[in-house]
Amino acid sequence: MPIIIQNQVFQYFKLIIYIYGHAKRYGIYKQNVHNIKNI
Repeated sequence: MPIIIQNQVFQYFKLIIYIYGHAKRYGIYKQNVHNIKNI
């Protein structure tokens, strides 16, 4: 039972890291587009 819970936590943790990385990349992309519009 604890192994299953540990696996779920690991999957959830991996998902958070993936979403965080994607959001960060998207934020940087949005910033760059904004900077290009200003020029």
